Amino acid sequence: MKTPILEFALGEKGNDIINRAEFPISSSGVSSVLFYRTSNVRYQLKHTKLGLLFPPAYTVLFYDNASDDHGVDEVNMRIDLPDGPLFKGPHTPEIEAYDSQVYALINGIQDSILTAGWQRFIMPSDPRLIGRATYYFKDGHLKKPNIADLKLTSTFLADPDYRLTWEDWQNLQGGFTWQWHADGMLLKLRYSPGSREEGSETPIFDSVQIIIRTSASLSGASHPNEATRIKYAASLMDSLLYRFELEEQARAIGLPILDSYQDPSMVSGVPVPSMDSVAKAATLEKAQPA
Repeated sequence: MKTPILEFALGEKGNDIINRAEFPISSSGVSSVLFYRTSNVRYQLKHTKLGLLFPPAYTVLFYDNASDDHGVDEVNMRIDLPDGPLFKGPHTPEIEAYDSQVYALINGIQDSILTAGWQRFIMPSDPRLIGRATYYFKDGHLKKPNIADLKLTSTFLADPDYRLTWEDWQNLQGGFTWQWHADGMLLKLRYSPGSREEGSETPIFDSVQIIIRTSASLSGASHPNEATRIKYAASLMDSLLYRFELEEQARAIGLPILDSYQDPSMVSGVPVPSMDSVAKAATLEKAQPA
């Protein structure tokens, strides 16, 4: 049976989406915030240039605030994965068949996003690391410095432009989060592997979550007012100074830095300081007497 498609753009009103849907969509609300939920559909982001059709999801949630005219500002989907086998060892035929299916599915999503023209997004507080070194791997897979050497806790460091090889995938230590941005939107893909303990009586349950929301939501509000913008702008330099410190540590141990990355303005009316200006501010700060 063909999986139905749920197509809409960010900014459309939730009730309009329900009215034209040919399958059930439930709705509920808290105060003026409306929550919509449907199951076993493929979400298609409607956009003239950046549109995407995602694999089947067992749940799709989207949100709308009835007190304004901004429409839906977030879509949250859980991608349907193959049934996971019982874990009896890392290289059994059942495990390798399952992992290869998940690997191919995530590769396909990555390809479609990059082909559509979405650009990598790096949080202002995170170092601009690049390539394979941005992933956590089992001991012995990488013979050179990687993010594990920085002992960071951020989950947003994985380079979404790097194509993981099958060997990389088999040696991942934990999951990762990819982030892209385009035209006032922020797209996040989070892969979380299930437990792989030998002798487990429960099957593997991996998770792939995709969230699309307004880029302005980084300020703490999907549609920030002037006070929110001012507060967000004030926090940017501290975040970028922290990045500068981390990048200095990363350079010292030989990690590659994507110096060409220019931070996009994610919140309208709030420019992001350049890393050159951040470096000057850090130099002045160090020159201040203790």
